Amino acid sequence: MTAGFTASAGHGVFGLTSAIVPDAFALAVAGAVLTWDGWMAYTRRRKIPDTQRFFLPLSRYVHFALAWIGAGLLGAAIGAMLDTTGWLPAEIPGVVLIALGAASIAAGFVFYVHLPTRLRPAWLRGEQRANAAQPPPARPIRLAHHLLRSSPETSEEMANQLAPQMTGSQRPRLMVPGTISGPLPYEDKVSGTARRGSLWVYRDRLLFVQSAEDDRRLGESYFVEIPAGKLHGMRPARAGAGKPALELDVDRGVLTFSHDGDVAALERDIREVLGL
Repeated sequence: MTAGFTASAGHGVFGLTSAIVPDAFALAVAGAVLTWDGWMAYTRRRKIPDTQRFFLPLSRYVHFALAWIGAGLLGAAIGAMLDTTGWLPAEIPGVVLIALGAASIAAGFVFYVHLPTRLRPAWLRGEQRANAAQPPPARPIRLAHHLLRSSPETSEEMANQLAPQMTGSQRPRLMVPGTISGPLPYEDKVSGTARRGSLWVYRDRLLFVQSAEDDRRLGESYFVEIPAGKLHGMRPARAGAGKPALELDVDRGVLTFSHDGDVAALERDIREVLGL
């Protein structure tokens, strides 16, 4: 018996006949189109629309998922056409292509929900890393502060008097000199005035207490409370002129505490005292 290629009478491993060839060809064309569209998205050769603007928000990975589904359709369709030949050397790769195509289609539906990081294109990983590194936008913050104008009582004296009532401790665990800036609470608004002083660290909160020099310069005594529950993050950064600083994500804004020492070590010390 000799092997022959008889498309009209061939029955493959899956019982497929040549009658399915037109349908398989149509699926192959559709798969090729989806694969091409996904490849253009992977290589960023065309703009990917903002899926959140649609009436029904789509996954941000929809184009990448369609690439996997399209490749699966293309492979499975080619495999199906090979499987109808009835010729064993063609049926074997046909069966493999059908199995791989089915796996790729299933993966595409999974990747629609979540695309693993290692399968994301390099440009998308770079954008996501950059977005993750951005601090939240500065907005007016709501923190308790204490202000006395033209008072003989200094900020430090005022803080020493009130802190035991707020914290239950007579002395802070850490006292670190520096300058704080950002949208600081000031009466019923915010102030961008940089203030020199020291950061007092207790077990449940931070206090920034203005220095005696700035009490005289600004004509007021001032300190601000940062409860641990409103301290949403800290990170080493650079303030003006490249000075080391610690950014504090507090309530609805970002404050910057400039410090001449080791900012990374300061962050560790603060986290240790606060139990973060």
